Amino acid sequence: MEQKRPVLITSEEMSKLPILIVDKKGTMGSALARILRDQFLVVVVTAPGVEKHENVIHVPYRKKIPMIPDNAYSHIFVIYNGEKELLDMMPAFEEKAEAVKARFLFITSLLFSSKSVFTKLRRPEYHLLQTIIYGETFDNAITEANEINFFIHQTRVYERIEVPKEGLGMLYPILLDDVLTSIVSLAFAVEKPRETIYLFPHHVYNEFTVARIIQKIDPLVKVDFSKKKSPARKYYIPPDGLYFFRDYNLEDRMRKINLSRTEKHPKIPQKKIQLRMPSSNVQQSRLKFFWAIVLAIFIAPFVVILLCALLAGGLLGVSVKQAEKGDLSGAQSTASLAQTSFTAAQALGPSLLLPQWLLPGPTNHFLETMQTGKTIAMTEISLVQSIQVLKNIYEGKSLDPRNDFLQSITTIKNTLLTMQKLEAENNLPQSVLQKIHSLDGAINLVEETIDTWPTILGFEGTRTYLILFQNNMELRPGGGFIGSYGILPVENGKIGKLQINDVYDADGQLAQQVQPPYG
Repeated sequence: MEQKRPVLITSEEMSKLPILIVDKKGTMGSALARILRDQFLVVVVTAPGVEKHENVIHVPYRKKIPMIPDNAYSHIFVIYNGEKELLDMMPAFEEKAEAVKARFLFITSLLFSSKSVFTKLRRPEYHLLQTIIYGETFDNAITEANEINFFIHQTRVYERIEVPKEGLGMLYPILLDDVLTSIVSLAFAVEKPRETIYLFPHHVYNEFTVARIIQKIDPLVKVDFSKKKSPARKYYIPPDGLYFFRDYNLEDRMRKINLSRTEKHPKIPQKKIQLRMPSSNVQQSRLKFFWAIVLAIFIAPFVVILLCALLAGGLLGVSVKQAEKGDLSGAQSTASLAQTSFTAAQALGPSLLLPQWLLPGPTNHFLETMQTGKTIAMTEISLVQSIQVLKNIYEGKSLDPRNDFLQSITTIKNTLLTMQKLEAENNLPQSVLQKIHSLDGAINLVEETIDTWPTILGFEGTRTYLILFQNNMELRPGGGFIGSYGILPVENGKIGKLQINDVYDADGQLAQQVQPPYG
């Protein structure tokens, strides 16, 4: 006989239905319970214990499918940390929410976001479901393993931050308190948004920018670059979502964190790990088996790396052609695949034990080439994203045109600096150099005028431009007879309506006669 689930009996004094929070990891669920417990009866289903309170009921999450009290709930919070069983329980949660029209929220972080998860969540039977994704959380008490918390830890312990590679890896930092207050605000809002809500900055920060923000708060912190070999983490962000924070001041949030050094620890160098083939007592009597081992150890890695390198180079070329044709989305996707292929080839490079031992020079050159290719791919991705943002500003789709524009031109400047650095170090392939030289005129124009773009395009106030239509068949000192003129307003990158007037209309509006000067 199936075990009957417990039923909670609320007191008659409590007129509100209880709230259910399911979070196996417990960090987010316990924090939400502390916010809600003063006004509601909260049932928290977690693996670790929770702080005792008269309005908090803790249900241990020890089995694969936890025993959830069979009550009616006004709000159901499901915090997903990669548990497959929670996805299997979603229809049951939806049915329970449907019974009393409860608010049903599925909350996860970018660490566990994936296309397969959100494909399952987009089923038509989930009428009440509200999905929320939060970024890389940071707080005084480091509770999540992510790169921004690693920067904070380095600052506190060593007063020094090591930024991986060129520092172009993308971060989505968000203060934990902001995540909690936003979730509560969404849960108790009058209207439920249909779109997925993003709880992370609208403007993506790279690693170097975050390190500089910390250095700005504490000038004694040093920022260095390290040769970190692990690839940058990639997150899946479902399309057509809404950003909760239109303008997120990361520096202001970072100032709420204690970055001062609490205890000085000597930095322990990483121990060298030696890989050894396991010994075997079985006699290798066949020559065929010996050659199979040689093939598996030396030839197969070489073939895989060669294929990855060729694929990466081909994808990078395709992405450039897609960008030239205006297919920005396709160019970004293809460049991301190229970056992944370059990363795979670079990671597998040290496995070429025999060639590296016999030919260290060519092997090192190959690894440097893969790193250059990866940098070019990352630079192209950033550039394409900036162009897409500029396109959205022009089409009036941007929620914050000014900040979007300033962020985009900053990215363009960084892109130009990166390419100039690679060219100065003679690390660019000949085909890339030829492409850059063919665009020298446009690149020089951008470099010389980019600082004036915010003013020209009306991001520092509306700009009004006079356009003169001159007839070169009736020559005048200025070029030709002005038959008509146009007034063109520009504000926040958006071109207004062009108003064309006859030149005599303006002439008739002169209040006084203009006398020519006499010599």
